Amino acid sequence: MIKILIIAGTLSDVTWFLAAIRQSKREYSYYFVPLGMAGMTDFLITCLRQNANYATIFVFLFSFFTFINLFDKKLYSIFKVPIIIIGATLVYFFDMHYNKYVLVVIILLHSIILLFFLRLFIKNSFTNLKFDIFLLPIVIYETSLLMRFFFALTGTNIGYLYYLITSILEVFIGIFFTIFTEDSPALQIKLHSWSIPKE
Repeated sequence: MIKILIIAGTLSDVTWFLAAIRQSKREYSYYFVPLGMAGMTDFLITCLRQNANYATIFVFLFSFFTFINLFDKKLYSIFKVPIIIIGATLVYFFDMHYNKYVLVVIILLHSIILLFFLRLFIKNSFTNLKFDIFLLPIVIYETSLLMRFFFALTGTNIGYLYYLITSILEVFIGIFFTIFTEDSPALQIKLHSWSIPKE
């Protein structure tokens, strides 16, 4: 069962890395590129058989990249190199006793990221009258991530089955983003405005 979980997790990492390549020059590259980097880092940690707790600091680092990008892309371009250096330093000196505190920050960051995309999805649906299928998998994926981070923080034993199901879900979402972009015609569904018919 453990080998199946490792394979599922590895497939998730690889598909999200491929999704990041596909979306790298698109509108939402600021979201996909850090996730792809995080996935590849997790993949390397697994291959090198390093302590999985080190992945936590990398997740924090790339989540912070995404968070900055949501609000100020210029700020990201200025500070990305110092952040990478600081992140590498944190990994080297990281004390596992602080793992839970890092998870709390990660949960806060991804909660804001989820709210950002949820707001964007609702805005497109009700203001622009466009059901944006591209954003819906992002909302589902972020919700799945938050649940996994929360279970890791609380030490809840979620079992192998839950991890396997969420990993498979992430693989399919990653494949979706390797195929489609935000302007794919198949994903654009126009909504009709609600209006009261005149008598």
